[in-house]
Amino acid sequence: AVKALKRAAAVDKENLIHAHEKLVKAASVNDLAAFAAADLEFHTCMICASHDNMLINIFDFLRSTLFRRSDWNNLLPPNRLQATLLIHSKILDSFLKNDERAFIALIKRHLGYHKLNERLRELAEPIPEEFCLKETNRSGENNTLEC
Repeated sequence: AVKALKRAAAVDKENLIHAHEKLVKAASVNDLAAFAAADLEFHTCMICASHDNMLINIFDFLRSTLFRRSDWNNLLPPNRLQATLLIHSKILDSFLKNDERAFIALIKRHLGYHKLNERLRELAEPIPEEFCLKETNRSGENNTLEC
């Protein structure tokens, strides 16, 4: 992220502003799919602003494999839309002002939210049957103790 801050050209900043405008528009109509697409574009623009070819190639690979999802509406709870827009706005503002300290703090906060959100989604997933704790009663039936 710091490479993007230090290496960004005027066109990179324009691309980030344009992607952010799409975030604002999607949030204004509560369009989660459009918001998710604009979010990915914003992150892509930030990575491209680094002008780090290895980082760009890794991100392109991730974008073409992991980020090709059909369940965008489940990735961001509707009540988080405005909060996510706010953090992106603050990141963009610090980026455009070349405020490295604020930029790094905001990036860390943003990435921390995504890690927490991912962990909460994992915890909400049902445990597969084969991992449930079971006991066999006297008549040979399995009883689930904990799942």
